[in-house]
Amino acid sequence: MKKLVCLILAIMMIAMVGAAFATSANLAGDGVVGNFTTADTPVAQDNSVLIYKEITAYNKDASTVNAPVLTYNYTIKPGDASKSVTDAGGAALHASTNSVTVLTKAGLTGATISGSVDNGTTYTAGTLQLTNTVQLTTADAGYANKFPLKVDFSGVTWTGAGVYRYKITETTTTVQKNAAGITDGGIAEILYMDVYVKDSSSTAGSYEIYGYTCFKENTDINGTTASSNLTTVQKTEGFVTGDTDGSVTVEADEQADKYYTFNLEISKTLSGDQAMNSHQFPFNVDFTNASVTANILLKQETTTGGGITANLPAAAAVSSLDIADLKLANGAKVKYVGIPVGVTAATTVTVYERNDVTGTVYRSSYTVDGGTASTAKSLTWDSTGDANKSDVANLSTITMNADDDVSHTIAFTNTLEQISPTGYVSRFAPYALILVAGIALLVIAMKKRKHTEED
Repeated sequence: MKKLVCLILAIMMIAMVGAAFATSANLAGDGVVGNFTTADTPVAQDNSVLIYKEITAYNKDASTVNAPVLTYNYTIKPGDASKSVTDAGGAALHASTNSVTVLTKAGLTGATISGSVDNGTTYTAGTLQLTNTVQLTTADAGYANKFPLKVDFSGVTWTGAGVYRYKITETTTTVQKNAAGITDGGIAEILYMDVYVKDSSSTAGSYEIYGYTCFKENTDINGTTASSNLTTVQKTEGFVTGDTDGSVTVEADEQADKYYTFNLEISKTLSGDQAMNSHQFPFNVDFTNASVTANILLKQETTTGGGITANLPAAAAVSSLDIADLKLANGAKVKYVGIPVGVTAATTVTVYERNDVTGTVYRSSYTVDGGTASTAKSLTWDSTGDANKSDVANLSTITMNADDDVSHTIAFTNTLEQISPTGYVSRFAPYALILVAGIALLVIAMKKRKHTEED
C-alpha cells in the first residue's frame, strides 16, 4: 500500500511539473511580467507569455451571441535595437539603489504567435479564428471578451543576456472586420514586446527568460520617477481596451474592437376566432444588410403559445438570412438573437404574414417596438395572389455602428372579420313592405271614414 501511495504521489508530481512547464507567463493588466520582488534577484519565467485580443460585445438583453466568421492574423518579427531601457532603481530593485540602463537588441528569429478561442485548450499558429460556434458574452454597456494569444520563444536560440525587442502586428484589415459586422476599435495594430534574458541559473552555457513587457510605442523606456515616459510608452496586456496613457479616461484610440448586435421578437395574436387558436399562420422574415457578408448564425428563443414552427436559418450573410418557413399560432413568439447592427450600413428587417384559413377573412394589423398599430388590412384566403398577404412591417430604426438600446418587437394581430347574415334583405324586406302597405291602407281608411262622417 505504501509503495502504491508513493507511486501515485510520484505520478501526480510529474503531472504537476509537466503542467507547470506547459503553462505560459501572463501579462496581468499592466503589461509586465517579472518585476523584482527581491533586490537584484531576477526569477526565471516560462518561455511563452500570453497577451490578449479583446472583442467588446453589445446586446440589450445581455445574452450570449454566436460570433461571426472572421480570422484575425498575427505576425511577430524582430524589433529595433539600440532603444534605451532604464528601470526605476531604488533599494527595492538594486542594492546600489541606482537605476540600470541597457540598450535593446533586435529580437532573434524563432518566435511564434498563436491564438485560442477555447481559453487556451488549443492554439492555432498565426491566427485567432472566430467561427459561429464561438460564444461572445454580451452586456447592454458592452462585455470584454478576451482571447489569449500565446507568444512563444521556445524556438529562439539566445546569443547572450540582454533585452530583446520584438514587433507584434495584427494584419486583419478594417474592411475584413466590417464585413463581419465588427467595428475596428482604434487601438494600435502594432504592439512591441521586450524580452529580458539572462544566463541560466541551472544550465551552463544556456540562457533563460526572466521578464516581459508589452507596450504600444516603439521608443526608449525610462522607469525613473522623474520621467513621464512610462505613460508615453503605454504598457498593455495586448490588443485590449485600457487607459494606457494615464489620462484617466479611455479614449477612442484605447478601445478594442466592438461587435454591436440586437434582437428581434416576432409575435402573433388572434382575436374573435378561438377555433383557430392553434392554427399556425405562415410568416416571412427578411433581413437586409449588404455590407455584412461574413457568415452569421443567429440564435432563437421561442414561446410556443398555440403552436409554432420556427426553424433557425442556416449560417449566411445577413442579406441571405431570409426565413420563409416560420409559422405562428395565437400567443406564439420567436426571438432572433445576435443580429449584427452593421458598421458601414445598418441592418433592416421586414416581416409579413399570410392568411391561409379557407373561407375566413381577418383584419390584420401590426405594431413595431410597441408603437401605434398599423391600419388594419382585410386578408382573404386567396392562395394564388397577394389578397391573403398582410402589409409589411418594417424595422428600420437601427443605427449603424452604434450600441442599440431597444428590445425590438414586431407584433401581429388578426381579428376575425364578422360577415352580415346571408340573405338579410330577402328575409326582412317583405315584412317591411307589408308594414308600409298596412300604414298606407290605415291612412286611406281613416281619410275615407272622415269623409263619410261629414256626409
